[in-house]
Amino acid sequence: MDGLRLDFYCASLRLGLEIDGGVHDEPDQRVYDAARTQALEALHIHMLRVRNEDVSRETFEALLWPLLDGAHDEG
Repeated sequence: MDGLRLDFYCASLRLGLEIDGGVHDEPDQRVYDAARTQALEALHIHMLRVRNEDVSRETFEALLWPLLDGAHDEG
C-alpha cells in the first residue's frame, strides 16, 4: 500500500479501519486524513474511521457484521 499503514486491515474484505483520537480534529490532520483516505480508496480499500471514545464491541459488530454478511453473499 505504498508505505501507508492502517490501524487494522482485512485483505479479504479490502477494509481498512482507523481508530482516531483528538489529534484528528486538527485542521492540518483533517487535510492529511482526507488525502490518505482518498489514496487508499483509489486502491479499492474501503475505509472506516471510528473515534477512540466510540470503540466498543457493539460498535465494531454494528460496523462489521453487514460487511461480513455481504462478503458471504458474494462468495
